[in-house]
Amino acid sequence: MARDSRLTLALRTLAALAGAFAAPHARALDADLAITQFYHTAWTVKEGAPGEVTALAQTADGWLWIGTHAGLYRFDGVRFERVVAPHGTAFPSQSVSALYAAPRGGLWIGYRYGDATLLDGDRLTNYSALDGGFSTGSVFGFAAERDGTIWAATFRGLQRFDGTRWRWAGGDRDFPGTQARAVFVDRDGTVWAASEDAIARLPRGAARFERVAGRAALASRFAQGPDGAIWIAETGGGVRRVDAAGAALAPAALSTAASGLLFDRDGGLWIASAGQGLRRMPRPASGAVQAFEERDGLSADFAGPLVEDREGSLWVGTSRGLDRLRRANLVPAALPNGAHDFALAAGERGEVWVGTRNRPLLRLAADGTSHVALDRTITCAYRDRDGGLWFGGSGGIWRRRGESIERIAELPAEAKASSVQAIARDAAGTLWVSLNAPGVFLYRDGRWVHWREQAELLTRASPLTLMADARGAVWLGFSHNRIVRFDGATSRLFDDKDGLDIGNVTALHERRDGRAWIGGARGLALFDGARFASVAAEAGAPFEGATGIVERANGELWINAGAGVVRIDAVATAAFLADASRRVAVDVFDTLDGRPGIPPQFRPLPSAVEASDGRLWFATTGGVVALDPARLVRNPLPPPVSVRSLHVGDVEYPLAGVPRLPPRPSQLRIGYTATSLAIPERVRFRYRLEGQDADWQNAGTRREASYTNLAPGAYRFRVIAANDAGVWNEAGAAIDFVVAPAFFETAWFRALAAAAVLGVLYGLYLARLRRVAERVRARAEERHLERERIARELHDTLLQGVQGLLLKFDAAVHSLPDGGAKERLGKVLDRAREVVVEGRDRVMALRASGADRDLAQALDEVAAELAPDGCRVRVIEIGEAFALDPLVADEAYYIAREALINALKHARAARIDVEVDRRRGLAVRVRDDGCGIDPAILAAGAKAGQWGLPGMRERAARIGATLAIRSRAGTTLVELRVPAKVARG
Repeated sequence: MARDSRLTLALRTLAALAGAFAAPHARALDADLAITQFYHTAWTVKEGAPGEVTALAQTADGWLWIGTHAGLYRFDGVRFERVVAPHGTAFPSQSVSALYAAPRGGLWIGYRYGDATLLDGDRLTNYSALDGGFSTGSVFGFAAERDGTIWAATFRGLQRFDGTRWRWAGGDRDFPGTQARAVFVDRDGTVWAASEDAIARLPRGAARFERVAGRAALASRFAQGPDGAIWIAETGGGVRRVDAAGAALAPAALSTAASGLLFDRDGGLWIASAGQGLRRMPRPASGAVQAFEERDGLSADFAGPLVEDREGSLWVGTSRGLDRLRRANLVPAALPNGAHDFALAAGERGEVWVGTRNRPLLRLAADGTSHVALDRTITCAYRDRDGGLWFGGSGGIWRRRGESIERIAELPAEAKASSVQAIARDAAGTLWVSLNAPGVFLYRDGRWVHWREQAELLTRASPLTLMADARGAVWLGFSHNRIVRFDGATSRLFDDKDGLDIGNVTALHERRDGRAWIGGARGLALFDGARFASVAAEAGAPFEGATGIVERANGELWINAGAGVVRIDAVATAAFLADASRRVAVDVFDTLDGRPGIPPQFRPLPSAVEASDGRLWFATTGGVVALDPARLVRNPLPPPVSVRSLHVGDVEYPLAGVPRLPPRPSQLRIGYTATSLAIPERVRFRYRLEGQDADWQNAGTRREASYTNLAPGAYRFRVIAANDAGVWNEAGAAIDFVVAPAFFETAWFRALAAAAVLGVLYGLYLARLRRVAERVRARAEERHLERERIARELHDTLLQGVQGLLLKFDAAVHSLPDGGAKERLGKVLDRAREVVVEGRDRVMALRASGADRDLAQALDEVAAELAPDGCRVRVIEIGEAFALDPLVADEAYYIAREALINALKHARAARIDVEVDRRRGLAVRVRDDGCGIDPAILAAGAKAGQWGLPGMRERAARIGATLAIRSRAGTTLVELRVPAKVARG
């Protein structure tokens, strides 16, 4: 009976799902739901929780702070993190007894043996008896007035913080007692405080406390209801209310010894007890109490601190860990323990019938749960087009008539041991029943007909699911991707040749326009009257294992599939109906939304129905859940984001300031988080390292970013996050850091390297100059030797021979008589002697060098000899004269001479300047103001049939010099440059 009463209560509350969903602003704990219907999660030491929890608080940044006897922790929904005092500071104690999130920022921490701490970001301020005037006794709690004034309840009494020091609020304010066990500020600004045996209040603006009539049994907590009433929790008594006038204590509303008290935003009163778990009064005025204890999943029956977070979840600390209760979109039906294999059918007035394999048939309705005694199990429930309800099981077929359920037939003799797989009723009233026998059985006119002759396949299989459509046809879905549609006397087989590709056919749902949705092991398809088109999602394969399909009147499509309860909104559904090639966006509601298992893949089918009040019901292997699609719970709060850590290898760097990291960090890891505590498993992240990443990186649920071998420079790491509903915090969080350069990446190293490279290049240049100079000298030496050899040969052979001939001719001439012939031969001898002199001069010239004459003077002589009238030639020497290499002197002379002669002959110049510049090596420039050189000649490098310009270039190359010729109308410049190493002799 006790179990039945709990079941009745649970299902009655379930039937009130119309109020089961939160207002759009956030989740809330609905008063119409039983406490066991909330989504519960427990963390113990096994899951990483810190153990016995003594205090809880949530700060504005979303962190859940957890006080224990072993220190302070914080929780982001995924990881518990022990809080370490900022560098250079320390917490007075590890035994935390009270936590309070101050409205103006910061977290107040009280300790078991006295002292208090204000933790505000990275700043920690401790208050003790000697420094700050704080109590040496245990701290029981804090409260804050609207102006920011902080109150503290301690074992030594009540204290008030003036912004600098803590002051005692004792006799001068008429506080009744030596201890302050609790303190609270209500919405009107009244300060409430409990002493060891009394309750007192300090109205806003008053100077002294007023004692509330009645004796309190060691009150430990205050709470204020939606109506403004103040409630107290008594460790030695129970839970009671202060009367409307606030002058006296009412009798106990609950006798449970309470250690925690909280009103949620839906007006429900939650009581934590030291030994009896968690109690809840959804509507305190009604007096009804619900229990949630260790046997229901609570981490321990010894419970204490309570807090409701910003997203509407309730947190309770126990002696073994931490628990969370939150609203979920899928609300479980409270079914008998051990029930399984749930067959669903929708009734009237929002009721839903649930048949099971091993428990009585249940009717879930607003007026409770009714048990209908049947002597056999129910494996199939079906609602026909006329609203009739049919049930099938091993004991036969039943139908609901009025308020009773009667059996209309036993199972046919050839299938006595069968279970009913599916039922459908056609337009003629014939009942089609699938049993564990090949084919299908038809019940009409009080007798069974085994129908299996229409198609060969029916002799080998029985349908998994049946559907009677609006046109009178009956659809039979089989395993192995086959559907048979029977229309009157004809049947048609559909398979992969018709586009069907869903494996075992486990769900059939007709649309209002005559098309049909088909669900199966491999997904979802649409039948357009001729062919099947598979439905593809934008991501993943959420439709696999679909065994229940509901299309609502507004066009939304809901599928009970392996991945979860899948929703395709009306817009996406319409788009797919218009173009079957489109991928559809989906919402998936899975175990985190309260689904207790996966949909059945064989029996009972279908696994989804729509009740007359619009609620959707889904059967799974772990139970039945309901969902109101018109009032889906959405989390509109963007999650606060923070960067948690910065590591290079095993070294952690402080986040304050701008950390400077070592060069080329090979294992840079940046930890980050977002404090969305409702469904943290679905929080998604994107991050970007400015200076490295070109775009945002999708991290999914991963809470760490890694980088390797970052180049030196300044970086900014940014991270943003979305909550479980996809609401993004676009501002996110950021951290700046600098990667130091390696020694070879520094400016001074680059400068040294550049200087070294330049030095090497300069050395190579000098070496090349030396090699060029050596080659020039070697060639010059060879030339000198060759000239001396030629001069020697000429002198010793030709000149000596000619001289001997001259002597012989002279003797012969002297022997001739005077006369014309002698005179003529004398003249010839004179000319021959001149030739010998010239030859001797040439031989002397061969032995001599250009170094023996001045280049400027030689060029001046050429100008004086060849300059025409009207042309002024000026030879200029620049720099200090030095001895030229003989070969360089010769070649420079001939090059300059050729340039000067060309200017004199062809330029028609009025002025020619010749510069011999010895400031940096040797430079000879011949500049005129004439008509210039034809550009075609310059481009070709020479004039056809003439070799002056090529010869000049060849001579320059021979001595390692550069020759530049620039010309335009009005000016021509020929410039020879010889490096100093080459030019000097």
